[in-house]
Amino acid sequence: WLRLPPELRRMILEELYLLSHEQAEGDSQQRKRKRSGYVTVCREWQFFLEPFQFNIFTLHQSDLADFDKILQGHRRRSVKFIWLRLELPKYDCNSCGQQESLREVRINEILFTNAVWSLFSILSSWVKGGDSGSDGITLQLSAHSPSDALHYCQELKKRIGYTGFWGLAPMKRNQILRNEDSHGWRRGRQIYPPRDEAKLRVFGHPRGLRFDFRASRARSLGSLPKVKVVNKLHIARQFYRHFSIPKALEPIIKSLPQLEKLVYEPWRGINTRRFSGPEIRDTQHTHLLQNVVRRHKCLRSISIFESFSGVIHGPGIKKPDVTLGRSFADASLNLSEMFAAVNVDAKDVFYAFWPVKNPRLAPSMTWSKMERICLSSGLLNPTHYNDLIQVAASAALNMPKLRCMELWNCGMHSSCIFRYYECQKGQHIRKVRLLSTWHGKLSKSVVSRWR
Repeated sequence: WLRLPPELRRMILEELYLLSHEQAEGDSQQRKRKRSGYVTVCREWQFFLEPFQFNIFTLHQSDLADFDKILQGHRRRSVKFIWLRLELPKYDCNSCGQQESLREVRINEILFTNAVWSLFSILSSWVKGGDSGSDGITLQLSAHSPSDALHYCQELKKRIGYTGFWGLAPMKRNQILRNEDSHGWRRGRQIYPPRDEAKLRVFGHPRGLRFDFRASRARSLGSLPKVKVVNKLHIARQFYRHFSIPKALEPIIKSLPQLEKLVYEPWRGINTRRFSGPEIRDTQHTHLLQNVVRRHKCLRSISIFESFSGVIHGPGIKKPDVTLGRSFADASLNLSEMFAAVNVDAKDVFYAFWPVKNPRLAPSMTWSKMERICLSSGLLNPTHYNDLIQVAASAALNMPKLRCMELWNCGMHSSCIFRYYECQKGQHIRKVRLLSTWHGKLSKSVVSRWR
């Protein structure tokens, strides 16, 4: 081995890593275990392969103690991505159609609190640039019960073991588990929607999973430790469980002083006879924008996408919350990127620029740092698309650094996308483009406004 030229040895190691990555079956943790033997061959192999072993971590609450022991010294610099997958207790058919009891809610909240506070306690001792790479660490949070995929939400079988994010191989077709003919499912299809209580079993109450300060880690630490090595927080839509904004995500974000990017993909709240889940979630999301995003000093990019299911949430179209859209505009004034879809409408984000006398128009409604925007809007239809695009042009005049703006809509009968973009960075050549299923054209006044 040592007689080979260094360039050839590196090529061999690169090919070895690629082959082991492509051929190994199972999730990312199993693939890492199969590759761990290569690290023990010699120091050179260890130096080359070890960073790949420690760049991505998928952790359950039971893994945190070992994670703290293993990730010491130079190994911390290899970490790029940490996914804390909280596993809630299992349940059977005796309770799958019932909402969680108060006792179950408390158990879930204590598990959640202990897991997050333990992880933050570990990461609080890491130093950015020293213990972590210069790009910082991405933290992803999710919560689910392994039983969620075995009853009314069997579509989760395709997602519960999926680790196709961040360059990991997706689940193969023959690995997808067969759905059982029960709980409203027939031959792999959901024929009957779940009852409200069964939905709440998986989604939790719309107020969301929250911290319980009676948990042992919360009592011993006193307050949630500050973590300076995390610069991106991702709440993915892989699972249905809600997180409370004021009682969970707000303290988490405030404990991430170097956070630069927030990707938030919540599921729509569940409507029942006793409460309106969508309204509860919209109120919390407004709180997130007004009291958290707006006040965070380092945050530069935010992405919000509300997911929904026609089977679970019903076929009706939910009207975007006006207050939420306006709060998104006010909270984004110091951002460089903002992306929102479904629960936020572009017409509400640009509320201050509609050609009507607006008492709420603030003279400081200027996005001095904004570079990229992507928003959805129901007004991108054959009747009103020119109106919205012209208002967007008025808003763009208050974005001196804007490089790209996309407005889009995808409905049952029509779809449309409008794009304003910089042809090449550093040049002053910009273009606008409209694509629609009705072959719409920009009016002369719209073209003039964008010029």
